[in-house]
Amino acid sequence: MKICGDLELLREMAQINNDENVAFRSVVSQFPIKEREMDAIVRGLAHEAMAQVDCVACHNCCILLTAQATDRDVDRMSQFLGITPCEFAAQYTVPAALADLVLKKQKSIDHRGDPCALLKDGRCTVYKARPNNCRAYPLLIRSGFRSRLWAVVDSCGVCPIVSAVFDELKVVLHARHPD
Repeated sequence: MKICGDLELLREMAQINNDENVAFRSVVSQFPIKEREMDAIVRGLAHEAMAQVDCVACHNCCILLTAQATDRDVDRMSQFLGITPCEFAAQYTVPAALADLVLKKQKSIDHRGDPCALLKDGRCTVYKARPNNCRAYPLLIRSGFRSRLWAVVDSCGVCPIVSAVFDELKVVLHARHPD
């Protein structure tokens, strides 16, 4: 499996391949295999790709995406930092339209994106207590892969693992059903 380590090229390729990826999303959603089998295929590909990428070193998702913070996440992260949940929420979160809270972003110094306010010197300061949706990213291991296809297509320009898995899935499914 080929992994793109150049994050700028990854973003450009996702833009170039967006129409193809959106079309393939429809193929995946209707592909004639059971959900469990699709999940197993994707999980296997994800493990293969994850063995080649150091997510902590990449941290592109921490720069380009915004993380939801549930009340449980806030409690866990505040305890980890040794502050109250109210202090944590005031310092590190903002209200959001589709979630109760999201983690604040800080101004970028390299213009790649605005990193999470908890990212310092390329490292998550609450990694062991990070929010559940950060733990779940890149959304490939859990069951129900087909239900997250729009998020997966969007993540092709963010995560080298997602991009590689989606490209390899094209090959695997075409081999199973070449029409």
